Amino acid sequence: MLDKNLLPNTAIALDQTDRAVCKLGNTVEEAMRLIISFSSDNKDKTQILIDRIKQYRNQLDNYITKLSANVTDTNDAAYILLLTNATTAFGEIGVISEEILNYHSKLVELNVSDKIKDMDRKEAIVLGEAISEIIELTVIGYEIKNVRLSETIQNYREEIMRISDFLKERRYKRMHGEAG
Repeated sequence: MLDKNLLPNTAIALDQTDRAVCKLGNTVEEAMRLIISFSSDNKDKTQILIDRIKQYRNQLDNYITKLSANVTDTNDAAYILLLTNATTAFGEIGVISEEILNYHSKLVELNVSDKIKDMDRKEAIVLGEAISEIIELTVIGYEIKNVRLSETIQNYREEIMRISDFLKERRYKRMHGEAG
């Protein structure tokens, strides 16, 4: 995906990184669509996308680190910050996506009631919508090359993580209340 031989040419390396970040964002969006409409039929496809998100993020993190070591131009440095923020946001959404997928799978395994599955689906939709907003803001900040907007996305990501943790706790209680 990312050619290390292009690192000495900053402009080409940035362009290559830009395309890779876009590819990561598209993969995150596709995974979120599958998670929100979860069914056992698309579990494997969703897991493949989540694994791809992890792989892309690792490659991008390593490549951006190497690329930033060669950058002296302030515009290029700001652009690298945007790329880093977008990669981090998409990677964190991938982590949340995997947690939701694992929970959905556990519900199917435990054969819980339709009421619990419905409550979980509604919560996943709300969380998915919030994540979609972050994706949209990340893309907008990235497309217009707005570093400040890109940095404020960090606050939204932190809020999503808090919501995700809260929902995990509720899900745990709900699952064990019914299963136990």
